[in-house]
Amino acid sequence: QPCIAVVGAGAVGGFFGILLHRAGYRVRFLVRDSERSRLRREAVARVGYTALISVEPEFRASIPPEVATTMFCSDPAECLRECSCVLVATKRTETEAVHRILLASGVTCPVVFLQNGVQVAERLTP
Repeated sequence: QPCIAVVGAGAVGGFFGILLHRAGYRVRFLVRDSERSRLRREAVARVGYTALISVEPEFRASIPPEVATTMFCSDPAECLRECSCVLVATKRTETEAVHRILLASGVTCPVVFLQNGVQVAERLTP
């Protein structure tokens, strides 16, 4: 079963991650090791993880707490190990930092940037 790493678990990362999980993929969310992320992981442990999967608010998809808690990690090496693909769903201002993390973690699988804005590829070209 392929594993997809999603860097960033906000609206965009959550949308794609939950849909991929529902389609049968193993999904790991790489999140920051911060107080805000810790609080989010605690909330996920209590109520699960929910994202909108349509522009209509009644279309929500959820992952129950017992599954969702295993999907979040803040250690890049652990999260990115043996992934088939990495989806980057962070703000464009984080592109260089994410690029360094991917290089340091030895990622060799395809990486897809799900960011709006221009010049993302140019920022990553040596």
